[in-house]
Amino acid sequence: MSSQEASLSALIAQNPHLQEAIAAQLGRLVGSSSGYVESLPSEVQRRIKALKKLHSSYLDVQSDFLKDLHLLEAKYAKKCDSAFAKRAEIVGGKYEPTEEECDYDSEEDEEDEEPKALAAQLKSGAKIAELDEDGNEKKGGEG
Repeated sequence: MSSQEASLSALIAQNPHLQEAIAAQLGRLVGSSSGYVESLPSEVQRRIKALKKLHSSYLDVQSDFLKDLHLLEAKYAKKCDSAFAKRAEIVGGKYEPTEEECDYDSEEDEEDEEPKALAAQLKSGAKIAELDEDGNEKKGGEG
């Protein structure tokens, strides 16, 4: 920003009447056409209208999706409330779990390691080998 622009910005910032006058002028422009779209060929204007209509229908679907998602989240939040409450009690030391509640197969964690390793490789950009119908790695040149 040049010193001239900086001094103009400071002048506007310090003068509320000037700010109001600028806002009023800008307010008159809101909703008014620049004339650009009207200057385009009629085929392009039709395409723009079709795209606006298509986008409007997309927004309707998106709105329905978000409403359904909210309802689904609310449904499952209710189902999770008791588990979250119990977890908070255990973490806070207000509840001591029973032996049955502590019976957890740690082998399940080990089974999860392979997918985690694959996910880490994918995140790091490693390539997955192509596999044939039997799940065996294809040799170079086969296809």
